[in-house]
Amino acid sequence: MGQEVISSVKVEGNRFVADEEVLKLLGLEPGVLYSPDLIYSAVKRAYLQGAFEFIAVYRSETPEGVALLVKVKDLPVVYDVEFVGNRKIKDEDLRRILGIPENPQELAEEQTAYISGPAVEEKLQIQRMVPIGRPLTLKEIEEMARQIELYYAYKGYPGTKVRYEIVPVKGASKLVFRIEEGREKWVSDIRIEGLKTLDEDEVKSVMELKEPNWLLFRFHPPFSEELLRYDAENIEKFLKEKGYFEGRVVSYNATTEKDGATTVVIRVHEGPRYKVSKVEISGNTYFGYAELTEKFFKKLKKEKGYYDQKLVDLLKEEILQKYRNLGLYFTRVLVRPEPDPQTKTVKLVVVVEESRPVYNRWTEVRGNYETRDYVIRRELELHEGDLVTEEKVRWSKIWLNRLGYFAGTEVSVEPLEGSYAKTTVKVTERFTGQFSVGIGYSETSGLSGFVSLRKGNFLGTGDIVGLTLSFGEYAKNYSFSYTRKWFMNRPQDLSFKVYQSENDYETYDVKYAGFSTTLTRRFWHYWRWHVGLDLQSIDYDNVSPDASVYVKEAAQFNSATIIRWGVARDTRNSYLFPSDGSYLAFNERFGGLLGGDAKFAKVWVVGSIHRKDEWFDSGTIVNLKGQVGAVGPWGGENVVPIDERFFVGGDFTIRGYKYGYAGPLDPNTGDPIGATKMWVVNFEVDYPVKENLFYLAAFADAGNGFNQWADAFQSVKAGAGFGIRFVTPMAPIRLDFAWKLKKVPGDTDNFRIHLILGSFF
Repeated sequence: MGQEVISSVKVEGNRFVADEEVLKLLGLEPGVLYSPDLIYSAVKRAYLQGAFEFIAVYRSETPEGVALLVKVKDLPVVYDVEFVGNRKIKDEDLRRILGIPENPQELAEEQTAYISGPAVEEKLQIQRMVPIGRPLTLKEIEEMARQIELYYAYKGYPGTKVRYEIVPVKGASKLVFRIEEGREKWVSDIRIEGLKTLDEDEVKSVMELKEPNWLLFRFHPPFSEELLRYDAENIEKFLKEKGYFEGRVVSYNATTEKDGATTVVIRVHEGPRYKVSKVEISGNTYFGYAELTEKFFKKLKKEKGYYDQKLVDLLKEEILQKYRNLGLYFTRVLVRPEPDPQTKTVKLVVVVEESRPVYNRWTEVRGNYETRDYVIRRELELHEGDLVTEEKVRWSKIWLNRLGYFAGTEVSVEPLEGSYAKTTVKVTERFTGQFSVGIGYSETSGLSGFVSLRKGNFLGTGDIVGLTLSFGEYAKNYSFSYTRKWFMNRPQDLSFKVYQSENDYETYDVKYAGFSTTLTRRFWHYWRWHVGLDLQSIDYDNVSPDASVYVKEAAQFNSATIIRWGVARDTRNSYLFPSDGSYLAFNERFGGLLGGDAKFAKVWVVGSIHRKDEWFDSGTIVNLKGQVGAVGPWGGENVVPIDERFFVGGDFTIRGYKYGYAGPLDPNTGDPIGATKMWVVNFEVDYPVKENLFYLAAFADAGNGFNQWADAFQSVKAGAGFGIRFVTPMAPIRLDFAWKLKKVPGDTDNFRIHLILGSFF
C-alpha cells in the first residue's frame, strides 16, 4: 500500500481563531504525507498552545488523497476589555484590580524589549503575566467577573452584578463586562462598646472600615459586610496581641439608612490584661540570658510589665540578630506564650535552636539584563568564602538600593550541605533613562521650571550621565555632568560637570560659567569624604549705583579657582523627609590658592537629628538641626565675594524673615549684604495626619548672621510658627506660616509665608 497524501483540510466550529491560524497551530496542510502519528502530534501540539477546549480530526478518502475535517471548540483570544455601566468606579481602577493596563501588549513588549539571548523564556513568562492577549478559558473570565464584584463590595457597593460577553473577531476578540452597580453603603459612625481600659481610637486603628474624616478628604468611606467580618477578626487578634487573652468580639452589626449611611456597632469583651511573669530561655550556649533579654525587659518596664506582641517580636528579632551577626545564620528561635488564667499572667517560653557557623560558598546574580554582573557584585559586602552575617546581608541590600537602578532587590541566603550556603541576589531592573519636567519655588530663585535628562547605569556600567536646564524668575542654570562609579575599582565616584548659572538680584546680575570635578569616597558604612576643584569665570553686570559697597567690591572678580573638601556622616532613612537617623557634615571651600581673583577661605558645619516618637507610638517626628560657619579673605584685596557670604533669614535658616534679613544690612541701601559668620538652630515637630503623606508641623528657629565673634549672641533673631507637609511622588511640598520674634529694618512685617517645593529640613 502506497503512502497517502493529504489533499485538503477543512476547519469547522471555530468562532475566534481564524482557519489559517487553526491549521498553523496544527501544522497541517495539503500535500503533506498522511499518517496517524502526524495527526496525534498535531493535535497534541495544538492542545499545548492553550487555544482550544476540544479538537477532533476526521478523515475521508477521495480520488485526490486524504481529506481531513478538523472540528474545534476554540477559546477567545482577548486583545482588550471594555466596561459598561460603571459609574461609581473608573475604568482604570477596574483594570488595575484585574491586572490589565492600557495597551497591555505594547506595555509588555516595552518592559521586556531589552531581554534577549538565553532570557527569552523569562521574557515570555513576563508577557504571560498580562491576563489578556492570549486565549482565555471561561473559568478565567468568570474569575475576572467575580473580582469586579468583590471590588465593588469592598468599595461599598454590595449586590453589584457583573455579566460578560465576548465580541468575537477572527484572530482576536474583545471582552465586555456589563456592570449593574449595587446600592451604595458608607460608614457614618463606628461604635466600640464594652471597652474598659483600651482606647476606642486604638481599636479603630486596626480596622479596615473607617469613619468620615474631612481632614483626610474621606467623606463617604465605603462599607461592606466582608470588611466588617474581617475587622472583627482583626480586633480579636489585636486584643490577644495586647495581652487581653480572654478578650473577644461578642457581637457586631450594621444598620443602614435609606441614604446608605451605615452605623457599625461592635461589642467587645475586654477581660483582664495579662502581665509577663517570666521568660524562660533554653538552647542558648553562645549568649547569656541577660544578653538576650536586656532590651526586652527595658521595653517591658515602660509597658508596666504588660504583655504586648510587639515586645515579643522584638525579643525574637533581637535574639536572631545576635546569632546571625555571629555567623550562626540559620539559628531558629521559637517563642511560645503560656497564659495562666488563675494568676492573669503569661510565661514566655523561648527555645533557641543554634546553627553551626555558615560560610558563603558562591553568589548567584539574577535578573540583571542590562546591568553588568560586576556592577552588582562590587556593591555586595558578602562575598564567596565569607562568614555569613546579617550585617553583611543587610548592607549589601542597602548599597544596591542606593544605586537607584533597580525597582526591587532581594538578597537571600539558602542552606547547602554542611556549613555552607548559597547567596542569591535577585534584582528587578527599572528604566534608568529619565526625562523630568517640573516646577519649584523658593525666595532665591522665585518660581522656576526645570528640564532634566538623566541616564543612570549608562551602558550597564553603573555610570551616570546628566543634562539639566533650570530657568526661573531670578535664576537660570545649565549643566552637563558625568559620574564614573567605582573609580579605579574602589568605592569612590569621580564626577565631572560643566555649568553656567545666572542670578538676577535687585541691584546687580551675576553669571558663572565653569568646570568642576569631585572625587567622593565612602568609608565604613555611614561616612563619606569628598574633594573637588571648581574653575569658573565670573561676570557681574547691571550693577546699580544703589548697590551695596560689597557688591561693587565683588564686581572686580573675573575668575575663581576653588578647592572644595569635606567629610559627612549620614544615617538618615530618607534624604527628603527623614524620620530617623542623623546627619553631620564638615565642609570647606578655599578660593585663590591655585589662581583666580577670588581669594577666600570658608568653612561650615551642619548637623541634624531626627527621631520618631517611641513612647506613645504616635508617628510624630522630632527634628533638631544646627549649623555654624565662617568665611574670611586672604591676600591683598581683603574682600570676601558676596556670594560666598552667609545670608541668614528665609526658607532654610530662620523662617519669618526675608532672605538675608536676619544678618548684616547695608547702612546706605538697607539691603542684606551677607555675614562672614553665622549660627542657626532649627527645632521642628511633624505630626502625621496621614503617615508618609500629610503632616502638621510646629517649629521654632533662632540664629544670627554677624561679622565679629563677639557679636554672635548680640541681637539674636528668632521665628516660630506652624506649617503643613505634603509628601507627593513628584516632590515634597512645605508650606510654613511664620512669625518673627524680632523686627529688623527693611523687614518689619510680623508674619511671613514660606513655600518650598523640594527637600524639607
